[in-house]
Amino acid sequence: MDYQAWCKEGDQQEAAQKTKWEVQRSDAKERRQKFIEDYREKHGDYWKWGDIWVPLEIGSIPAMDKANSISLMNFGNDQTHIVSTAVHSLMEPYTLDEYHAKFCRFDEETERWIYVGRSN
Repeated sequence: MDYQAWCKEGDQQEAAQKTKWEVQRSDAKERRQKFIEDYREKHGDYWKWGDIWVPLEIGSIPAMDKANSISLMNFGNDQTHIVSTAVHSLMEPYTLDEYHAKFCRFDEETERWIYVGRSN
């Protein structure tokens, strides 16, 4: 096989792999959207971690220890869990008041802390 044919074959393989990844990403997005719709129908618009209510569209939030993240995970078959990464940290964790001030707003109507992200 000459160099040009080898390059062409490589380009075709790369294009096929890229197409495969795009289909997988699309499928994952569709599964995530279906999960959100199903969860919303059963549990409402938020998932809860501690005293913080997180909008369903936000799948992961920072943990109090400043190193890890907390995520709502769908394991299929109607099994949903809140999981955390497990990175060790020497940083001083947030206090609950610091976490609320940095990432949340208090909704007077529902008397709930709503996660809004780092925009505070």
